[in-house]
Amino acid sequence: MDVAGNYAIVDSGTGEEVVVLDEDFSLFVENWTIRDPDTGAALATIRSKSKAMSALRHLISVANLVPNKYEIFDADGGHVGDIEGKFSLRDAYTVTIDDASDVPKEAVIAAACVLDALENQ
Repeated sequence: MDVAGNYAIVDSGTGEEVVVLDEDFSLFVENWTIRDPDTGAALATIRSKSKAMSALRHLISVANLVPNKYEIFDADGGHVGDIEGKFSLRDAYTVTIDDASDVPKEAVIAAACVLDALENQ
């Protein structure tokens, strides 16, 4: 179990940080902030939809078999999308981001991939 951490997503071609993920540890909700690597400004927040499942994932490893579901919020707290895990033999997610949102879509998609690896240890 990772208590909390910061993770940089790096462009392998340039070595530049593209985005930073900050985990805010809680037993009851998986909460991640996507930050601009240069300014540290919050770009978006990704939060688990189910407090009960979040708690179970931290306590019982078999709970990781249930797909994760997250909500995406912009820097002002407005709901702008969802990440929905699907039941399958391989990890599969549907990422939905509102067209009108200013949240960088590439950063959210990269974060969704990283979250899958980090949350399902």
